[in-house]
Amino acid sequence: MRLFLCLLFLNMAVSSFAICQNNTLIIKGTVYYKSNRLENVKVEVFANGKLTETVKSNSRGKFSLKLNGKGNYTLRFKKNDYFDRQMVFSAHPKNDFGRERFSFEIDMFKFSEDETPEEVTKVPLIEYIENESQFKFTQNL
Repeated sequence: MRLFLCLLFLNMAVSSFAICQNNTLIIKGTVYYKSNRLENVKVEVFANGKLTETVKSNSRGKFSLKLNGKGNYTLRFKKNDYFDRQMVFSAHPKNDFGRERFSFEIDMFKFSEDETPEEVTKVPLIEYIENESQFKFTQNL
């Protein structure tokens, strides 16, 4: 009986550890237009080219996403009368990042008030830097 209980406890401990080690990326962001927080910006998440989730920024311009698994995720920010913005998160299969958080701010630009800004034509790439144990901006695509 004692051996059974020890094995049961060990099995539960290993299972709990495996669940905690899954790769989860929690993304929190704030959307701005000319230093003002922008609400109701649609944030679309694409995995392998397929739309997997959509959220909107709240009245304070904030949003939150939880990405599970490894792979490349594209975030697209959309709002009527504004240029679309995109960013790519690379959660590469060779990296075991556990549970990581990444926060950022993104600026939107209006069609009518702004010329096509250079930022709109670039897509930031956010990658997991293993030796620093964190996600970071690495380059524009």
